[in-house]
Amino acid sequence: MREWLAPDHLVWFVISVVGELDLARFEARSRRGGAGRAGFDPRMLLTILVYAYAMGERSSRQIERLCHTDVAFVIACAQDAPDHTTIARFRKDHEDALKALFTQVLALCAQSGLARLGAVAIDGTKIAANASHDALRGEKWLREEVEKMVAEAAATDAAEDALFGAARGDELPAGLVNPATRQERIKKALAELEAQAAARTRGFDRVAAAQRSLDKVLAHAQVSRDAYLQRQADAGGKRPRGRPVVPVEDAAHVRAARRVLEQAIAGLAEQDSATHPKKESSGHGKKPSKPCRNITDPDSRLLPTRNKGWVVGYNAQLAVSEDQIIIAADAVQSPVDNLSFIPMLRAVEQAADLLRSFGGTDEVGVVLADAGYRSTKNITAPGPERLIATGKRRDDNRRARDEPAAGSPPDGATPLEAMAHRVRTPEGHDLYRHRSPMVEGVNGQLKDVIGLRRFSRRGLRAVNSELHFAAAVHNLLKIFRSQLQTA
Repeated sequence: MREWLAPDHLVWFVISVVGELDLARFEARSRRGGAGRAGFDPRMLLTILVYAYAMGERSSRQIERLCHTDVAFVIACAQDAPDHTTIARFRKDHEDALKALFTQVLALCAQSGLARLGAVAIDGTKIAANASHDALRGEKWLREEVEKMVAEAAATDAAEDALFGAARGDELPAGLVNPATRQERIKKALAELEAQAAARTRGFDRVAAAQRSLDKVLAHAQVSRDAYLQRQADAGGKRPRGRPVVPVEDAAHVRAARRVLEQAIAGLAEQDSATHPKKESSGHGKKPSKPCRNITDPDSRLLPTRNKGWVVGYNAQLAVSEDQIIIAADAVQSPVDNLSFIPMLRAVEQAADLLRSFGGTDEVGVVLADAGYRSTKNITAPGPERLIATGKRRDDNRRARDEPAAGSPPDGATPLEAMAHRVRTPEGHDLYRHRSPMVEGVNGQLKDVIGLRRFSRRGLRAVNSELHFAAAVHNLLKIFRSQLQTA
């Protein structure tokens, strides 16, 4: 077979890399004997899967076909083509191992001199779930379906009791016990909607309590201020004895109570944006008027996209190095990015420690993020230096051109004002301009080269496994191209 393809073909690289990986977690689940033919070597199955993803092919049926017709795939499987069921089961049974493979590949990147961390860009991209937009259901439909199933089960019980007496009359028929776990999925979706409604109620309660507290503090501050002014008037305009009373809005306890109210309102708004992000639909899928869940994949969420309207899917978070190596990844359900910034920041720090342990020398220089991650909490959280945009790209470019800043932020500036000042400096503006080509190019490669525009698996855990595996394949392709350039 060595004569079939050139020595620098990608498939030989994949075979050699997989041969060096620690696959103990894969081999632990492999069948080692018993009736029937011997199980396929997990190293061979992993080689096929890595090469298939590198070629943008994720369908197990298409992979089986290619193992009979494509020379590179025939080499990868050593002319012993597995069927699509084996490939699909391998991907399903090794979710955790496929996710952990990302760490091993990241170590290979460090040993190859890649993953430069002078700047790290974080971004989120929406990826469709393995579920139809038409499978979205609201709370009313879910409740009615559960009641219908319960009523149908009760009627079946009564009929069987009348027909069979006590001899099995209390057992439900198989079609009702487990119709592809439909009832469990519906109950799970309904429970999530109920929890969401309860959380919103708690949010309203916090806002109301904060408002009552602010009203009380304002009234007390006004009484104190009025008494102070009266004493001043009685003294002929001279400052009376004792501590001066500042204007009501400047009082420390008033400012503190107002901050509590603002935080409660912001929390409620953030929760609303996570449930109903405000974006117009453009035909890819319409936004329902009420909260809903997908009964095919209850873990998926209805997410807004920039150009394709609403899509049922997940928000894939990526952290990318200067040389476009994915150093951290996470699939989340929230349509807003700012909730993911601090977890991704911690993942970047852990990745930097891992890279250093395998020969890397870089410390994280600066973390770049767009305005979707803008918040006081994200700006002030401990960790590496960061540069977060405060507005849309065109607005930041215009301000940097027309209202350039220099030096340190002015005294008394809030964290958001200080960040806006830094983005307007020539140094900050030039640094932030690197974010887009760093991370958005990787988003495009994941979707257009590897073909991850739609997840194959269902459920948050399975989706995270597939995202990390696709990221590992992306990084392997970077190592392969780097070696070709070096050669």
